[in-house]
Amino acid sequence: MTASGNYELQVDMWDYYDKYAVARYSTFKIEDASKEYALVAEDYYEVAGERPAGDSLGWFSGQKFSHEDRAFVNETCFDKHGDGPGWFVLGL
Repeated sequence: MTASGNYELQVDMWDYYDKYAVARYSTFKIEDASKEYALVAEDYYEVAGERPAGDSLGWFSGQKFSHEDRAFVNETCFDKHGDGPGWFVLGL
């Protein structure tokens, strides 16, 4: 799944009151090792009649995959999120 094709992403969510919301991206991929597994989530779109979840993942698009041995963001991200790997934006 590392940039080998064109993918879409759909994220389905339910809140505490069982209300459904959806976020869709027409462009989704994880880049290959040469681009340090950067996340690409672009072209968020909404579908009429569905409750939109908003473009929260768009904040992380373009971020490289960080982990304990190779952090592309400051160390406070790991302190804040339990040293787990992931895509971070300024420690959010």
